[in-house]
Amino acid sequence: MIALIDCNNFYVSCERVFNPKLCHRPVIVLSNNDGCVIARSSEAKSLGIRMAQPMFQIRDLIIKHHIQWQSSNYSLYASMSERVMNCIQEHSPNIEIYSIDEAFIDLTGMSPVDAFQFAQKLRHIVTQWTGIPVCIGLGQTKTLAKMANSLAKKNNTLGVFSLDDKHKRREIFQTFPVGNIWGIGRKTTFKLNDYNITTTQELIKQPTGWMRKVFGLGVTKTILELQGISCIRLDDMQSKKAITSSRSFSRPVTQLHELSEALSTYVATATEKCRAQHGFAQGICVTISTSRFKEKNEYYAKQKTLKLSEPSQDTRIITAYALTLLKTLFRPGFSYTKCGVVLLNIVPNTTRQLDLFSAHLPKQNNKMMQVIDNINRKYGKSTIHLAAEGFKKEWLARSNKKSSNYTTQWNELAVVIAN
Repeated sequence: MIALIDCNNFYVSCERVFNPKLCHRPVIVLSNNDGCVIARSSEAKSLGIRMAQPMFQIRDLIIKHHIQWQSSNYSLYASMSERVMNCIQEHSPNIEIYSIDEAFIDLTGMSPVDAFQFAQKLRHIVTQWTGIPVCIGLGQTKTLAKMANSLAKKNNTLGVFSLDDKHKRREIFQTFPVGNIWGIGRKTTFKLNDYNITTTQELIKQPTGWMRKVFGLGVTKTILELQGISCIRLDDMQSKKAITSSRSFSRPVTQLHELSEALSTYVATATEKCRAQHGFAQGICVTISTSRFKEKNEYYAKQKTLKLSEPSQDTRIITAYALTLLKTLFRPGFSYTKCGVVLLNIVPNTTRQLDLFSAHLPKQNNKMMQVIDNINRKYGKSTIHLAAEGFKKEWLARSNKKSSNYTTQWNELAVVIAN
């Protein structure tokens, strides 16, 4: 048995943990610069608010229904995610973190009944310890666990659903849309529909040989997983091969020094993530752009890629390379709205290829980077940072209603008033 644990409306739930006034009210969380909806409470969903819907389209709806909105607070969400995953791991060590709010756990050896009871208990513990409500799906494979989780969300009262029974699966497969299956994308759904394959039951009836020839190995594995044959192991989800850090600015930026500050900040974020997965980047790509909505002759967007002589995770080294690329991309007279960096071809330390002439390259200091990461985790993000990142950062994205960093900044701890 495999279980998938998924946090309910994760970003909204994180906000509610520290602001109970948001409970049982329609709440949305907005993207960078408070632009689009990236998370909705159940109450907000029932009002017809869609994911990625621009803020300006729903202003009247917000006023009419007194919808509460929050600016995104990714530091808080990452911290709460770590707490949830640590709680799960304490009770089930064999865990694979799939995303910021999802994790698979291996329950091999448990009977379906024991697994169901364990899932109910674990759901209660996670909610009690972290304040984050979760739903759990159970199945013989990852794909079945993912499907069971989507069904568990339809019954939040119980919050646990199992697809261990063949008769139950057959009944659900009759009506479960093929486009809702984990691993089946939008384009594949359209292609399947062209062959009159619209439900899960119709999909698993297809010959695997023909499906592999027409749709490829990925869809074939999905069919086998739906039939209860495990094809995706618990450790098949590899570390990221590329890491992107990019944001829009709160206002147009025209000066190179402000672009340099922003890019240095994004490099620091990307390299920290790279070190967290014990990776080394073999290349970097820097991008800058103006607004797409300007006149055509005013639009400018460029990117440049550099292959590193020696794979690195050192913020200082990668920042120096990134700023060099930025200088070649920058054109005076434009109002830039976004820049970013991508760390490319990330490899583990055990497989990185060193340079024969590394003595002439910048010296890496991975131990120092680890010390900086530990200090920043303990005392708050950017407690120690490169001077190149700047201090005022007036270009930072708008966050007019950003909650406090309750779990990552000492000076923003929640205050409890006892009468």
